[in-house]
Amino acid sequence: MSKNTPSSATADAAPLIHDVTRSMEGFVDDFKGFRDDIKAKLKLTEERVTMLDRKTQITARP
Repeated sequence: MSKNTPSSATADAAPLIHDVTRSMEGFVDDFKGFRDDIKAKLKLTEERVTMLDRKTQITARP
């Protein structure tokens, strides 16, 4: 009887493991998308700061 219990527990856990795996994959995909959005915003901000810096350097020249 002890041999049947682990097998049935493993069989019952298999769908749960699959669901958890799919959920984790979805979370990782969402996190990658969030990271890409943040990188894009940082790049845009860096470009704006660079343009502003260039503008201030041009006007500061005698």
